[in-house]
Amino acid sequence: MEEIAVNENIAYLLGAMRDASIDLRDKKNYELRLYQSYAPWLFEIKEILEKEFGFPKVRISGNLLRANGKDYTKRLTEISEYENPQENWATPSIIKNADRDLIWHYVGGFWDAEGGLPFVSKQIYTSFDQKNKASLEFIHKFLMIDGIQPTNLTYTGKVWQFRITRRNSLKLFANKIKSRHKEKIYNINKLVAGFP
Repeated sequence: MEEIAVNENIAYLLGAMRDASIDLRDKKNYELRLYQSYAPWLFEIKEILEKEFGFPKVRISGNLLRANGKDYTKRLTEISEYENPQENWATPSIIKNADRDLIWHYVGGFWDAEGGLPFVSKQIYTSFDQKNKASLEFIHKFLMIDGIQPTNLTYTGKVWQFRITRRNSLKLFANKIKSRHKEKIYNINKLVAGFP
């Protein structure tokens, strides 16, 4: 299988995969699964899997995407450096070595998959949540270098988390994030539109 160069789509997909699981069972099953409560977003992922990796079987049923194919799944696992359980899966090397724009696409996919926005709350923030601490530390440091001031990482009892709570940082984040999740784009823009 030919070498795949990292581009915006692949960087985004690697971030979005933070909410995915990969099943690699020799002579049985080679499958990527991704569940999302906002089902239209899954079609973004389907398009990337087909265009960039040539997955022959990508199906969406309700809120679940399933992509099958031995060589394709193995290649995606290699590039993403996917580890199961996810507590062991840090940031892929190709993202660590990518330029700033590609990292923003990775952060966009990560936030679309694992980012939080309060829908009914007096608190104003967005959050990043993940079982693997190192993957959040990478994003935390990247955001700080780019002028965004997140909170410290804390352990919630289930996952690691940091938030962006300062209004100027939320505005900057909303301006820079490479989201493809229409519901989250709408909500973050609505959130910052209310700031003075």
